[in-house]
Amino acid sequence: MKLTLRLLPLASFDDIDELLAVQLGPLREAAASDGPDGVTLLERFAIDDERGAHVYDLCLFCGDDGAVYRKGSRQVVASFSQGFATNSLDPQLLEALQAALVAWRAAKAAAKAKRPVKAKAAPAKAAKAKPAPAKRPVKAEAVPAKRPAKAKAVPAKAKAVKAKAVKAKAVKAKAVKAKAAPRAKAKRR
Repeated sequence: MKLTLRLLPLASFDDIDELLAVQLGPLREAAASDGPDGVTLLERFAIDDERGAHVYDLCLFCGDDGAVYRKGSRQVVASFSQGFATNSLDPQLLEALQAALVAWRAAKAAAKAKRPVKAKAAPAKAAKAKPAPAKRPVKAEAVPAKRPAKAKAVPAKAKAVKAKAVKAKAVKAKAVKAKAAPRAKAKRR
């Protein structure tokens, strides 16, 4: 199945007939909340099959979200959410709708790229440009080197406690060695 999108004109909110108003549903309200230019957020398409026959209607909001209806009806056959075809039990239809949207976007981007960019008109009288003021060289200031961090002062009492603990540890180690020495001699005999 091959489908193609054909953009239908939608100049203003006054151009929206009763059927299209129903098809747009809350999308119309969302676009209208953006003011008179909100209609530019809506896109209306006729979806044609491979023979060129108009078979579905599509209304998109911001080019991403909307519903696909049977031509001229209120019967939803699929939808688009975040730019992807969804909400149909027919995987071939979803694939064809997605391919049609991708092809339409590619054609739109190509047409936009080929469009000539309008050059700005030069002013009638070109005023002499003032030369930019001369910049004075900036003197680099010497940045003082960082001093190494000072060791924190340890109070005398803390030093004494630490020394006492070290001494106690040494005495204990000596005692353990002394106990182990007679046992080692006994085992040798």
